Amino acid sequence: YVVVGGVLAVLVFAMAVSLPLLGRIAVASIPVLLSVAWVKCFFVGRPPHYLGDFTEKLMAGRHFNLRPQMWTKTSPPRRGGASDA
Repeated sequence: YVVVGGVLAVLVFAMAVSLPLLGRIAVASIPVLLSVAWVKCFFVGRPPHYLGDFTEKLMAGRHFNLRPQMWTKTSPPRRGGASDA
């Protein structure tokens, strides 16, 4: 994400030729700042699926697997006991 932000910054800097130098630098730094903020907010120090869970919560209003399913509450079948014969 940060590399893509850097490439976009170079492209924006090259395309903003009508602006003065400080304006070009300010406008070109926006993609880099946004990509660094994206990585910092959604990846650094977060669990592996944080971005997917966050997006799912935004779209559905809650996490789909908030309540455990019935099959997770049952114990696995027992094998090989004396009563199986």
